[in-house]
Amino acid sequence: MSTFQGVLGYAKRHKPRIVLLENVYKAPWKDLRTEFENVGYTTFVSKVDTKDFYIPQTRMRGYMIGFNREFATAAGVGLATITTDWANFFEAYSRRASSPFTDFIYSEEDPWLDQIRRELIISQSLEKPRRKVDWLHCRHRYISFRAAYGLGFRKPVTMWENNGTCKFPDGSWLKWAKGQVERIWDTIDINHLRCVAQRDYDNRWKM
Repeated sequence: MSTFQGVLGYAKRHKPRIVLLENVYKAPWKDLRTEFENVGYTTFVSKVDTKDFYIPQTRMRGYMIGFNREFATAAGVGLATITTDWANFFEAYSRRASSPFTDFIYSEEDPWLDQIRRELIISQSLEKPRRKVDWLHCRHRYISFRAAYGLGFRKPVTMWENNGTCKFPDGSWLKWAKGQVERIWDTIDINHLRCVAQRDYDNRWKM
């Protein structure tokens, strides 16, 4: 919210003719619109999915545009007209994705993919035994973060245990995964839980 308050404060003080905000699909758009309406803007929100704009990925986002009422009135521009024009302009760019995401990535048999993996193994020393890091140094911070966002204590992706073991989903890059420390494992689980809770998609299909 600190970023939003900064944007709102800038708009209130400097009165730009147009403001454009982007955030997650489930952001409190009604409240955000009210805040900008109160400082002199007429707003419109579009909620979109990237796969409706030719990107082979499900990513739900929201966009809010705000038009400065004072400037629009002085310029003789109808606010209803420009919000409708914006909605039509936005919609004109839509095109349902007609190609699967596999057309945009390396195939499993591609020699370049093997080379990339070999280079990563060398650069990250994945052939070495897994480092032992005292999880207690950062455990409290991670627990507090989970609590603050209501994520609970589940580990649905890594299934890691305090004895240093983990069990990633089939198809994951297990050599890389098992070479990570608890801090990284917990970050992966937290990111997954936030995607499910806030963006309503399962990012395990992207691993």
